[in-house]
Amino acid sequence: MAQRLVIWNWGDWKPGKKHGVTVLDLEPTVLVQEHQQLAEAIGRGRIVSHDVVPHQHGLLVTLVVDG
Repeated sequence: MAQRLVIWNWGDWKPGKKHGVTVLDLEPTVLVQEHQQLAEAIGRGRIVSHDVVPHQHGLLVTLVVDG
């Protein structure tokens, strides 16, 4: 099953984006096409956990990669 990271801006932490949804497809081939630098960092590993923390400039996304 392909993994996706889904971010829902439920609150007002990002002005003008309230209740917006962002989806990041973590399928390796899609990731390489859309976010090459992230795909290279993950390599051939498997994402086993993640965390998303809002901050003043957007989101800090942390991925735990096995392998």
